[in-house]
Amino acid sequence: MTQRINYEVACICGHAGKLVMRENDAPYSTQWEQYELVGFKGKFSCGRDPGWMTLEEVFKELAPTCPKCNQPINERNIKKS
Repeated sequence: MTQRINYEVACICGHAGKLVMRENDAPYSTQWEQYELVGFKGKFSCGRDPGWMTLEEVFKELAPTCPKCNQPINERNIKKS
């Protein structure tokens, strides 16, 4: 079964988007995960099969920037709940 988690991401200028994480969490199968960036410029998606990525690794690989002000976006731009 695939689990999906959405992280709200906001630039300091106020532009908002999200980082969508999907992972295989089915027992007795190979673990994988994939990240997709929505609303920002940069690489569209990344992932690891098998394995885990830290959010720092994800943002480094995606290299997102804000389409409104061109500021770089990183894991510190994830909105806290």
